Amino acid sequence: MIRPILVLWLLFASPALAAPVQVKAGEHNGFTRLVVDYGKAVKWQVGRTEDGYELRIDGAQPDYDVTQSFKIIGTGRLVSLVTDAKSGDLRIGVACACYAIPFEFRDGIIVVDLRDGMPPKGSGFEAPLPLLQKDPAPVPDQPVAAIARPYDWTSLVVAQATGKPMLLPPPD
Repeated sequence: MIRPILVLWLLFASPALAAPVQVKAGEHNGFTRLVVDYGKAVKWQVGRTEDGYELRIDGAQPDYDVTQSFKIIGTGRLVSLVTDAKSGDLRIGVACACYAIPFEFRDGIIVVDLRDGMPPKGSGFEAPLPLLQKDPAPVPDQPVAAIARPYDWTSLVVAQATGKPMLLPPPD
């Protein structure tokens, strides 16, 4: 009798373990703060998009709960929070001349401050994130002879040793 009860308890408890990630926002003097609580340590990165920023984590993409995000803030800086359908990244839409300063508050809690003005020089968060390669690109069926210029490591070594440009064979 205890085994069936234990199995039922585990089945009903498992959806609770996959709870949505809470995303909350607050308005402050000169910036808007976005707090994303994953509940566990994650490897993350932030990059620029055409309409704001995106927050990406490694591994399984969570279900973001943004229902509480706009309850106490306006839309002067932060205008949208959307999960990208293809990548699962959290897209952060901005409508101001502002920039993002993300940091990890503690394990599993990522904070993104949207500050007024121009980003600091050399800010790595202003670069777009690399494209995700979920599926490798298909390789067309080609015979080996179709390669125009094979890699010639000897020419590269000679060019580096002598300082002269590497000579490439003429294209076919």
